[in-house]
Amino acid sequence: MLIPGILILVQQASFHSPYSFKRLTTGELVRKLIHISGVFLPISFFFLPLNTIKWAVGVGFIAFLTVDILRLRIPEIRKIYNAVFGKFTRKYEESRLTGATVLAGSSFLTIMVFPKNIAVLVLFYAILSDGIASIIGQWRGKKKLFGEKTIEGTLSFLIVSIIIAILYKGLPLWLRILSAIFSTLLELIDIGIDDNITIPIGTGLFLAILKKFLMGG
Repeated sequence: MLIPGILILVQQASFHSPYSFKRLTTGELVRKLIHISGVFLPISFFFLPLNTIKWAVGVGFIAFLTVDILRLRIPEIRKIYNAVFGKFTRKYEESRLTGATVLAGSSFLTIMVFPKNIAVLVLFYAILSDGIASIIGQWRGKKKLFGEKTIEGTLSFLIVSIIIAILYKGLPLWLRILSAIFSTLLELIDIGIDDNITIPIGTGLFLAILKKFLMGG
């Protein structure tokens, strides 16, 4: 189920439909608070065995994916889903995987592909930095940079990421700071792929390449 699930994730999330909003709605705020609550995942690395986390995230991804597939294919289940979660679902997600499923899938890939010291850092960026930046951008964002991205939201992402980079001790400081800047650029520039994928996977690759060629491992 995991391999087909990952293939569906790539197919559905590769062309991320743009959305726009003028203010921070209650639904968006709740959505982002739920997103931020996922910070328990990178925190859990400090307390739980890696294999336990892999199993938990894999099962979680399958659960989210199953609900999404049933919602998209069975009208009766879609009605129930919309009645419960409709206010938290964006328009483009009515015919695609939800952001929660995409994040669960990309988190699983991140944990499976990258070493622990990289996975923890990039998951903090994808969950905490991105969630806070979205709230600030929608709440106080006024000056646009690219598309719907605002200066306020982008600066929030960068500041939170740098704080995370400074506090996290799993890699050299200079590498952590560079990764915070790189992650911010990935969040800012829309390349047509869901940033729930580009932030953790893209930053993870960036760190892995730098670590290999500049540090020899």
